[in-house]
Amino acid sequence: MSISNLTYIEALAELEQMMGHPENITKASLEALVERVSVVDPVAVQNATIYLYSGVSTDLNVNAFTLVCKK
Repeated sequence: MSISNLTYIEALAELEQMMGHPENITKASLEALVERVSVVDPVAVQNATIYLYSGVSTDLNVNAFTLVCKK
């Protein structure tokens, strides 16, 4: 397992590896994985605000997370 920041796709790949041995997955290991996911938007302008929604979108039928960052 890498200790660098991960993209969303890389984090999903690591989660898939972890699911190979679900008996070893703990809340702490999931939190550690989530902490490594980068929320940096490489195309955002300086001083941009990034919003990620948390909850359920009934229109899109998806779950998501909320994070507000100032760049």
